[in-house]
Amino acid sequence: ATPLLVNRVTMADLDLNAVTPHNPVVMGSKLFVSWYQAGLQVFDVSSPASLNRVGQYDTYMSAFFAPEANSKALSDEPWDIICGRESLQNALPTNYNGTWAVFPFLGEDKVLIGDMGRGLVIVDTTKAMAARKNVVSDFDGDGKTDLSRYTPVSGTWTIENSSNAAQYAFEFGLPDDVLVPADYDGDGRSDIAVWRPSTGDWWIAGSSRGISAVNFGVSEDVPVAGDFDADGKADIAVWRPSDGVWWIWQSTLGIRYAQWGIYGDKPVTGDWDGDGKTDIGIFRPSEGVWYIMPSSSSIPILVQWGTTGDRPLGSDFTGDGRSEITVYRPAEGNWWIFDRSTQAYFVTKWGIAEDVPVPGDYDGDEKADIAVYRPSDGVWYRLNSTDWSFSGFVFGNSGDRPSPASVNPF
Repeated sequence: ATPLLVNRVTMADLDLNAVTPHNPVVMGSKLFVSWYQAGLQVFDVSSPASLNRVGQYDTYMSAFFAPEANSKALSDEPWDIICGRESLQNALPTNYNGTWAVFPFLGEDKVLIGDMGRGLVIVDTTKAMAARKNVVSDFDGDGKTDLSRYTPVSGTWTIENSSNAAQYAFEFGLPDDVLVPADYDGDGRSDIAVWRPSTGDWWIAGSSRGISAVNFGVSEDVPVAGDFDADGKADIAVWRPSDGVWWIWQSTLGIRYAQWGIYGDKPVTGDWDGDGKTDIGIFRPSEGVWYIMPSSSSIPILVQWGTTGDRPLGSDFTGDGRSEITVYRPAEGNWWIFDRSTQAYFVTKWGIAEDVPVPGDYDGDEKADIAVYRPSDGVWYRLNSTDWSFSGFVFGNSGDRPSPASVNPF
C-alpha cells in the first residue's frame, strides 16, 4: 500500500539554512537528524502528526563568524553592504559541511555526532525536553528571576531568593564596575559577577566553583555575556564600539570573534532562532533597524522596529523559546514587542521616563514578564505573564542598580 503522509517539516518551518536532513535515527520517542550546516536536530516524535523540535546543537559555526583572513575585507566594506550583500542573503550553502552522522545508542548523555570539519563531537541530550533555564538573575536556581540589586558605593549585592523570600548581602565589586551576573559554572544558578572597565577584568563569584578573575576586554568595550556555544555555561564576551567586533571567549569551544555593528549601534543579545545558543545582534537607533546574526543560519535577520531613544531588549515574552524583537520607549513608557514567529505585535504601557526595564521570568512560567525598576523610590513594578496581575515591591535605595537589567546593556 502507498505510505500515508502524516507530517512534513521544512527548513523554513525551522528557520534553518542548510543543505538537507541526513541519516535520521529514532531512539525511543526522539528523532535525531544530521542536518549538515544546521547541526544536530532533535525532535519529539511521540505524536508524529504534531512533530515538535525539542533541541538542536550546531557544530557548523565557522561560516557565521568572519575568519581572520576576511576581517580586513569586511572592515573595508560599507556596513549596509555587509548586512545586505548577496553572500549573506542567498538561500543555501553550496557544500556538505557540518553534521552528517549521529549515533545516540550509547545513551542520551553521550550522543555521538560526526562533523565533516570538526570531527567527533559528543553532546548530552538528556535535558532536551526539560524546562528551559532562566538566565536572568536566578541566583537560587528555582527557575524564577530574583529581586536583586547592587549598591555601588559599598560594592554590595542584595538578593532576595524567590524560592523562600530569604535575603542576603554579598560584598563584591567597586563603584565603577559593570554588572554581569550569569551562570558561568553551569550549575543552574546565576553567579554574582562584575566587569571592571579600568582593567578589563571579569570578577566572578561562582556559586559552585568559588571566585575567579579573567582579563578580557578594554575600557571602551560593552560586556555581552551569553551562552554562545550551548554548553550550559555563560561565556565571557564583549562588543567593541570602535570597530563593531564581538569578542567571545566560549567556555568549551574557545575564543571567536565576529564583526557585527558600527559605532553608534547598541549591542543586544538573545536567542532569536530558538536553538539554545545566544545570538549576536545590534540595534541601530539612527534608522530603527535590528541586525541579528542567528547562530543556526548564515542569513541575517533584519527588522525595522524602534526609533532613536528606544532601549532594545532581548527577552522571550511568548514562551516559544525565541526572543522577541522588543524596545522600551522611555518617552512614552510603552513596551513595543514584535513576535517574528507569528508576525504579530503588541504594545503595553508600563513605566515612566526614569524607569529601568528589567524583564525576567519572575513567576516561573518560562515567559519573560514586563517589569521596570524605578530609581527614585526603589520600587519594582511588574506585570505577571501568567495572569497579567500587577505586582509592586520596594527593594532598593537611591543609587542602586537592578541586577536583571544587566542582560540589556543599553
